[in-house]
Amino acid sequence: MNCPKCKLACPSDTARCECGHIFKSNPPGYNNPHYKEPVVHASPPQEVIVKGVDISFWNMIVFMVKWSLAAVPAMIILAVIYFIITALISGGLGAVFSLTQK
Repeated sequence: MNCPKCKLACPSDTARCECGHIFKSNPPGYNNPHYKEPVVHASPPQEVIVKGVDISFWNMIVFMVKWSLAAVPAMIILAVIYFIITALISGGLGAVFSLTQK
């Protein structure tokens, strides 16, 4: 069998070529020049409607605390982005005002 990647002749029971190509993961008939990959038809997306959630009070409290703690890094990232944008805008406007004052 010839490796499809490097064209090196390999024994038919070889799992991997010297170039790193893995033979066992290829579908049957891969080396056949007339081989065509099977067509996979995906099912259309289905709508899901949640009518009710049965969760205890304490489980809801734990969920909300975890949610609040997860929001802290997001707020820090947004604050840094806001600071950078504000610095760029104020620096640009400061340069424009300094040019108009002269």
